[in-house]
Amino acid sequence: MVSRMRRAAIGLMGAYWLAMFVGTHLPISTKGMGNGGDKGLHFLAFAGLALLMSIGVGGWRPTWRTFFMVLLAALTYAGIDEFSQMLVGRHCDFWDWLADGVGTVFGLATYASICLIRKHRPQPNRRPEPEIALR
Repeated sequence: MVSRMRRAAIGLMGAYWLAMFVGTHLPISTKGMGNGGDKGLHFLAFAGLALLMSIGVGGWRPTWRTFFMVLLAALTYAGIDEFSQMLVGRHCDFWDWLADGVGTVFGLATYASICLIRKHRPQPNRRPEPEIALR
């Protein structure tokens, strides 16, 4: 059974992913973005996507399988996204794909950090067990 939190993450991920797809296939001006262009946007977009994907796939119990599945899915999508942009008059850029990958890894690291914090926080409904002194 999938928890409400995971269902919400999956729904949000779907909407987020659709918004990313539409946004990356619209004409855009990179004026005023500096030498790096839109690499920061790629980084942030894929960090968010990886975080939502991780929660949707693994809940709050991360496994290597979750990390691998999310990394593979995000990098595959990033490649498809870059190539499909040529169909709408934009250009395919290796450095954009690399920024997507670095953002994905950052999103996975953020997910792992949140899971660790959640694991080690005190549980609100559980009383600490009394320590028994050994004599």
